[in-house]
Amino acid sequence: MSFRFTEKLILSLKPGVVYKTVKGKGIILYSAGVGSYYEFPIAESIHIGPMVEVALVQDDVNYLAGFHMGFSF
Repeated sequence: MSFRFTEKLILSLKPGVVYKTVKGKGIILYSAGVGSYYEFPIAESIHIGPMVEVALVQDDVNYLAGFHMGFSF
């Protein structure tokens, strides 16, 4: 689920599942995260921009920062 605060600033809520291998055994864990993106248009339906995300996996926390590229349709 995404919320557009301004024309270019987006906040996304991301529930999901994660497949993880522990000691050679695969397990499935639940996860939930929140991410923020800022869009700079480079063409009519293509945008790029910075992103920051935090995800809570059942037994871990993941942090992510970088750039994204998206296609609008």
